[in-house]
Amino acid sequence: MADDRAQAGPSVLARALTPASLAIVGAKDSSATSYGVVEALTRVGFDGRMFAVNRSAAPAHGLATAASCARIGEPVDAAVLLVPAAAVHDVLEDVAEAGIRTAVILSGGWAEAGPEGAARQSALTTRAGELGVTLFGPNCLGFLNVAARTGAWIASVPAGVRPGPVAIVSQSGGVGNALADLAAEFGVGLSCVVTTGNEAMVTTTDVLEYLVEDERTSSIAMFAEAISAPARFLAAAARARELGKAIVILKAGSSALAARNAVTHTGSLVGDDRVVDAALRQAGAVRVRSLEELIVTAGVMAAAGPLRAPGIAVVSISGGSVDIVADEADRLGLDLPPFGDDAAAEIRAVLPGFAAVQNPLDITGAALGDEFAKVLAIVDREDAFGAVAVLSNVPAYDSCKAPGITSLLDTIGTGLRSVAMPGFLLSQTIAHLNETGREAARDAALSALPGLSLGITALANLSRWSRWSRRPRRPGPSAAHAAGLGLPPGGQDGTLSEWSARELLEPAGVPFVPAALARTPDEAASLAAGFASPVAVKLVSPDVPHKSDIGAVRLGVAGPDDVRLAYQDVLTAGRTSHAGLRVEGVQISPMRRGGVELLVGVTRDPQWGLAIAVGLGGIFAEAVADVAVRLLPVTDSDIEEMLTELRGSAVLAGIRGEPAVDRGALASAIASIADAAWWLGNTPGDALGGTLESLEVNPLRADHSGAEALDALIVFRTDHDRDGAAR
Repeated sequence: MADDRAQAGPSVLARALTPASLAIVGAKDSSATSYGVVEALTRVGFDGRMFAVNRSAAPAHGLATAASCARIGEPVDAAVLLVPAAAVHDVLEDVAEAGIRTAVILSGGWAEAGPEGAARQSALTTRAGELGVTLFGPNCLGFLNVAARTGAWIASVPAGVRPGPVAIVSQSGGVGNALADLAAEFGVGLSCVVTTGNEAMVTTTDVLEYLVEDERTSSIAMFAEAISAPARFLAAAARARELGKAIVILKAGSSALAARNAVTHTGSLVGDDRVVDAALRQAGAVRVRSLEELIVTAGVMAAAGPLRAPGIAVVSISGGSVDIVADEADRLGLDLPPFGDDAAAEIRAVLPGFAAVQNPLDITGAALGDEFAKVLAIVDREDAFGAVAVLSNVPAYDSCKAPGITSLLDTIGTGLRSVAMPGFLLSQTIAHLNETGREAARDAALSALPGLSLGITALANLSRWSRWSRRPRRPGPSAAHAAGLGLPPGGQDGTLSEWSARELLEPAGVPFVPAALARTPDEAASLAAGFASPVAVKLVSPDVPHKSDIGAVRLGVAGPDDVRLAYQDVLTAGRTSHAGLRVEGVQISPMRRGGVELLVGVTRDPQWGLAIAVGLGGIFAEAVADVAVRLLPVTDSDIEEMLTELRGSAVLAGIRGEPAVDRGALASAIASIADAAWWLGNTPGDALGGTLESLEVNPLRADHSGAEALDALIVFRTDHDRDGAAR
């Protein structure tokens, strides 16, 4: 797994992100940018010293001025560099001479501009390291520590920004600024906002490590175009799990895996983005698809923490909205458990006779009386529920603030505060939760979610994260699997034949169809006679990974003469297609009919390491492309989830009169393949440890009686690959 060395650890960032004084280099009265720095710090309540630095020491924004940082005449903690890229190197020397240890660089024209810019950025980073200066950027907007009332921020700050438990970290300065605006718009309180830009020194992973340990932060909203240092990211996510903190991430970009994996079907089925998705899922990071979802979800998770149960109860004042909630919950997979029989009976005794007792629950006019609190108390006692959302409008403009709606919100607020589980107000539209609506919700001490779609999406994310947080951690496979692997002496390079792959995997518990290896036509006929069915005849050669593509497979062969003929046919097909073909023999195995064919493949992602894909398809695997992906190692729960995620999972349960497959045997076979691949790819000291490039069982056939591999392909890195690989 590729990894980058940490550039700015949590202790360095703890100092860097809490400056008590700031130098604004390039400040002048006519500059809206430098004014924005002053305005941002003023808005969050900064009470430290600010200095304007420009060559002529001209007055700027009413601040104390100096011609250089070194001439300020007193210690300064951080500097914002509002100068062109060409001037940054000289300014950095001045910053260091003044004893300033943190610098934020706004300018572009660095690594994002091409090779020359990348060289300038590398030289700048090297010099900053020599001078002991921590750089944010280049090409970023800096940071705003709302909770500590400080920062070095080069953008406007919305009037509604307020301290709270959600942190924002973004590679993009513009996106980070937009997220801060959204947080203010949706009433989400912020601990800090950090943008990293080109990440010459400080990366999003560095910031994540710091925020996980930050006592003022309960959830972290990330925007990333790439995830640096994957191993450190996963370790930080594991630490966040220990602390009950949520990581919510909007990850942009996707691409295909490198062409070196094209020898297996898996390489074309598992793209970088699918691997990232699997990594985030297994790390417990909640991946979202929009900036709005990012902020609202992070706010919900900060307010609730891991729920006692993943189920959500929805109580509505509007009957029509109940149907919308039910539809959205079904689309998003939100768990809305039904009320238990006893609870349903209690609710019926409270509500009017015409009320339908179901979840979501329309409580009709009872919301205006004591019945509302009674219903919430009943819901609170149900073990299946971890949180409750009350659906009601809030006044979107002042003329709506009639005594009735104010009284309703107070009743809802009082009711939600009376229960042990987290409670939220769910507005019907985003428009209702404008400034007026947010104020009304705050007056009633309500945590409000903006609109049915965003609100239900955030609750669905909270539910899934809470379910994941209670799952056992992923252990590595048992050492017994490594001991069982049939490791050949001296290791292997390149592609193994099907027979060699079988010899490697079968001792580790991977179930294979019975087979024998023949080296003459007569031996093939003799071996085929030992199988009480027609046989499959296949060429065995490391030079022919896809035998059917060149006609080196004969199926349904019966009788000794036909077996001899099939032997010669597959041998001829191989030699015709490949000069100098290496032939290990011809494999004879009984034919298998019916059942469900799956692909189980493992491939090495250059960043994240070994990833396993499980899908339907057999020879049609790439055309169907129905796969679920996880990083190795996997748990039994991971495997069960993967089978359930497949679009064609219904075929495993039996369709059109076919019996269901033995799901336990199928899962066990997948687990054995996964464990074998993990050991081949990660066990140090073994002849093959760490050299696995890909492993594929295709097809893995499953039916009501069990599961067995019908073919296997293993590719190890060559000596050249290993020498040149970043390990």
